[in-house]
Amino acid sequence: MAGPIDQLRDWMAPLADLRSVASLLEWDQQTMMPQRGANLRAEALATLHGVSHEKFVSAHTGELLDEAQAELDGTPPDSDEARLVRVTRRRWEKACRVPTDLAADLARAASIGQEAWIKARATSNFEAFKPYLERNLELSAAMWTASRTTSAPMTSCSTTTSLG
Repeated sequence: MAGPIDQLRDWMAPLADLRSVASLLEWDQQTMMPQRGANLRAEALATLHGVSHEKFVSAHTGELLDEAQAELDGTPPDSDEARLVRVTRRRWEKACRVPTDLAADLARAASIGQEAWIKARATSNFEAFKPYLERNLELSAAMWTASRTTSAPMTSCSTTTSLG
C-alpha cells in the first residue's frame, strides 16, 4: 500500500485534472464557443468548480494531510514532500472556509460576465457590462472575506487538525 504522501498525491491528481478541464472550457469560451452557448457553459463551469471544491474541502483531504504530516517527521522543510503538505494544507484550510455554492457562483458569474464584456466592448458600452462587473466584484469580495475568516470551518473540513 502507498504511503500517506503518495495517497495525498493520488487524491489530489484528479483535482488538478478538474482544474485543467475548467481552464480548457474557459479558453474555449474565449476563442471558439458560439454565443448561444454562454449560459450552458456558465452552468458547466459552476458545476465543475463546485464538484472540485467539494472534493478538495472534504474531511478525507484533511485526514490525508494529517497522515502525510505525520510521515514528514525529520524530513527537511524545503523537500518536495514537506512543501506539498504545507501548501496543500494552507490551500485546504482557506478553501474550507468558502461555501461550495460561493465557489460555484463565482465561476458562473465570471463566465457570464466574460460574454457580457465581449458584447459591451464590441459596442463600446461599459454601462451594459457594469452590472456583471459589480456582481463579480461582490462575489470576489465575499470569497476573500470567507477565505480569511477565523470562525468555525465548514463541517466537511473537520478533522483532528484545528483550523485557525
